[in-house]
Amino acid sequence: MIWLGAILIAASAAVLSAEGFGLGSHRLLGGFLVLAAAASFRAGPVSAFHRVLMALFGCEAAVLALSVLADAGGLLADRPPALTVSEPVVMTLCLSVAALRALAGLPVVRRALSIADRFFASPERTHIRILGRPLAIPDRVLARVGVVVIVLLNQVVVVFQIQTLLVSSRFMDALQAYDGPTFWHTLLVTVPLWTLPYLCFFLLHHILTALLAVRWRRSMSADYTRRWIATGAHYRMGLAGPGTDNPDQRIQEDVPLFIDGGHGGGSGVVDLTFSVIATFSSFLAYALILWKLSDQLRPFGPDIVIPGLLLWAAVLYAVVITAVTIAIGRPLIPLSFRRQHVEADYRYGLARLREYGEQIALMAGGRTEAGIADRLFGHVQRNAYAIIVMTAGLSLFQVTCTLLSHNLPYIALGALFLTHQVTLGDLSQAAAAFGSVSAALTFFSARFTSLAALKAVIDRLSSFDDALDRMAAPGGGRVEVGRDGAIALAEAAIRLPDGTALAEGLSLRFVPGENVLITGPSGTGKSTLFRVLAGIWPHWSGRMSLPEGASLLVLPQAPYLPVGSLRAAVSYPAPADAFADEAVAAALRDAGLGHLAASLDRDENWSQTLSGGERQRVAIARALLATPDWLLLDEATSAMDPALERQVYETLKRRLPQTTLISIGHRDSLIAHHARRIDVPRDGDGFRCPPAAQAA
Repeated sequence: MIWLGAILIAASAAVLSAEGFGLGSHRLLGGFLVLAAAASFRAGPVSAFHRVLMALFGCEAAVLALSVLADAGGLLADRPPALTVSEPVVMTLCLSVAALRALAGLPVVRRALSIADRFFASPERTHIRILGRPLAIPDRVLARVGVVVIVLLNQVVVVFQIQTLLVSSRFMDALQAYDGPTFWHTLLVTVPLWTLPYLCFFLLHHILTALLAVRWRRSMSADYTRRWIATGAHYRMGLAGPGTDNPDQRIQEDVPLFIDGGHGGGSGVVDLTFSVIATFSSFLAYALILWKLSDQLRPFGPDIVIPGLLLWAAVLYAVVITAVTIAIGRPLIPLSFRRQHVEADYRYGLARLREYGEQIALMAGGRTEAGIADRLFGHVQRNAYAIIVMTAGLSLFQVTCTLLSHNLPYIALGALFLTHQVTLGDLSQAAAAFGSVSAALTFFSARFTSLAALKAVIDRLSSFDDALDRMAAPGGGRVEVGRDGAIALAEAAIRLPDGTALAEGLSLRFVPGENVLITGPSGTGKSTLFRVLAGIWPHWSGRMSLPEGASLLVLPQAPYLPVGSLRAAVSYPAPADAFADEAVAAALRDAGLGHLAASLDRDENWSQTLSGGERQRVAIARALLATPDWLLLDEATSAMDPALERQVYETLKRRLPQTTLISIGHRDSLIAHHARRIDVPRDGDGFRCPPAAQAA
């Protein structure tokens, strides 16, 4: 941000030297510009989101400061009065730059903006059409331009709000003076001239903010999904235990809550940022109104004047309100965090009832499952009761403060109005200004409940980020590229996540073209060996060599079938349109599912529609389409009868002559389809292959 500091230094030098050219003294304004410049030069990391806002406010401050000088020199004498730039506006912008730089040092702000910044560094592109021509805009450009445009619209809306307040003051004065012509002209001409553009800009600001939030959510959701699923972190996080609960809920629910508060009226980063800008953009203007109105107050005698009495009253009121709100509402932060956790557990428990509905019904487990669901909801209920108690007290206090803030100006100025020391316009203007200043100063306390929820969301997303970073690397031993086309393990140790050894000093070698059958008791680590070969098991050490460029496919005992068309289920993990209809139908026929060949485009929950044996045959059809170099079958035919199993292996041999099969099974009938057998015995030290299996 050095370039911004240079611009602000140049503007401050021009302002401070203006007195020598007869343009009046603007030392206070110059001091604010120097403050903003110092904030820009300050070392330390600043998020991309912060940099955009600092650059916008800093450039605005420099340009408007020069316009103040031009106005003082008479160069802008012909401009409309409504476009006059006052020094408090420039000071507010300078304070905004300094405040943004100060906020960048807060840990919670750094965590929040490190999450938000993914949108500002996204490589994705948004495709739009302008004048009928397609245009691809990088998301990082869209993010920056969108924020700048929305903030500018926000500032325009604030300008109209202030002008509307001034017009309302004249309206009240005309009403008090029984000035009919001024009253009707203000009501029918001046008010609409300011109100209609205000409504248009407000609507445009609302629409653009909502569109930006949607695109922001898409970018963040895609980033989290890619890091969670595409890297295999979802599997390794499951092995690591319950440290990061319900990652799917964090993507689906926490991301929109983080961005715009979701649909519950909460506070998100977008909503909070633009609300703060709208509130504090007008802070100095309203504060100046209160300062000037305070000159008319003599509550302690006609000769005693307290400069800015109304402003200091608003500041004191805000300090007291904020301190009490924080003291009352602090326990809401951990309660909000826990609410997301228990709600997600309850939702997950109900989803499992749908997933395993048939098994539960067959075992008549409905009563037990209802008890489990009731227990999960009990956690939700107890947490909800605690939140109700806390929010009830906090809401009562906030409503009381709101009512008090509405009446304080009338209490303070009512006697002066009744004695004709201030006009009705002054009274209404003071009430509106006091409300705006106190609202600005109590902004965070008024939103404490939603901010507590946002803090909980930030903590959940931050912990999710930490878990994804820890799981980014697959882990395990050293993987090398073999030169002889074989798959080999050397001196490997395989363990469970809790450290229990499944294998020690394991050396195995699988050569292309030699089908191998692995047998042995359950629990000896055969399936875990397949996970190591597939590269998804992180808890192993040693060396493994894999053929360069070779493809490997694992067929588990219970294959996964995505919800959707049968074509998508058979083509998985390739896209649904990766294979021609004839190829998919032929694979189904060869797998013994020819009766389903006419249903490729039928959408079903195929995991529940098909039997266990049929699901395994769908997996065989996948292998026929994928034609891998290595096919690992982990009891992939256990749900088939011996005759169908023999037919499947004969089909694999015929259709995939270049594919090497490595099978795990318990049936002796599988021996005929494999050239070598590895029998894994169980002993006290875990998985140990017999010497015959230790291929040289």
